[in-house]
Amino acid sequence: MSSVVVFGASGYVGQHVIKQLLQVISKNSANATVIGINRSGRPPSNAVLSEEQINKVSWVSADASDISSWSHILNNNTSAVISCIGALGLNQSELERINGDVNVGIINQAASSKVARCTFISAAHDTVSEPIFHFIPGYFRGKKKAEAALKQLYPLPNTLGSAGLILRPGFVYGDKPVSLPGGKLVTLPLGLIGYPMSRLFSLWPMNRLQAIPRLKQVFCPPTSAMDVGYLAAVFAVSRDVPDFAAAGVCNPGESSIGLSVIDPNDFPSLVAKF
Repeated sequence: MSSVVVFGASGYVGQHVIKQLLQVISKNSANATVIGINRSGRPPSNAVLSEEQINKVSWVSADASDISSWSHILNNNTSAVISCIGALGLNQSELERINGDVNVGIINQAASSKVARCTFISAAHDTVSEPIFHFIPGYFRGKKKAEAALKQLYPLPNTLGSAGLILRPGFVYGDKPVSLPGGKLVTLPLGLIGYPMSRLFSLWPMNRLQAIPRLKQVFCPPTSAMDVGYLAAVFAVSRDVPDFAAAGVCNPGESSIGLSVIDPNDFPSLVAKF
């Protein structure tokens, strides 16, 4: 039985990836298990993952930056790796380390372990206006560094079915579990803001404003966490590598490596097609 390993599995995006993975595996009767790696290990049940879904995942408590603590998990049975590792803050060197170096370590280890498919949850950095980039440059430098590693290493040469995928969502909306002081868990319904914005930004003239460099980030459409999770799951579990580029809506990476890069406007169309 093959396994799909998710890094940052108990985080906001990570839990949505886990949820969609379980649903895609069940729907397609795929012979695969899900392994979730994060510092805290098994998360409590919440608005995203039910207790039943949490029980279907093998949870591993490990520090993604310490490769020796999890490298043994990637083996001949590992069919795919999905990295949801990311962070925001004001310490730019730490942002670059977490968003960049930690993810580069994961991608390198996946390649060394001959894992066939590797997905990196990046960000819509190509739509970042100059002022925002200068506010958190470490975040975007890190994301670009990880993307460069994936472009270099995937697909693996002479490995059947190997491929890489970069997802570049904008503001990700959906149910977000948040722990309050004292351990109480509450849910932030970010969809109440994100969904109307995504619909608005898809209409004329808003969608035309995205072509203006200084306005790209302002009108970058929000992306559903379920869509991010679904595309990552389909790519990881499908028997044949999904040809997102052939669907006519995503931007192919360098043709020599066959990497698929999915930007914010592509998510809804691809989810509908696949």
